[in-house]
Amino acid sequence: MWKQAIFYLPEWTVFMQGFIAFFIPYMLSRFFKWLYTSKEENEMADIEDETKLES
Repeated sequence: MWKQAIFYLPEWTVFMQGFIAFFIPYMLSRFFKWLYTSKEENEMADIEDETKLES
């Protein structure tokens, strides 16, 4: 039974290619999301600094 089930599984290189195909775009999206949020945080900190200087 197990030999027949294993026969239909692809080789490990196919699993690695699938992992890379999904992992790299995911990491790129997380990186750009991090850049966007850090940019927003810096802009908010600049606004807070400006309001402190005015008062």
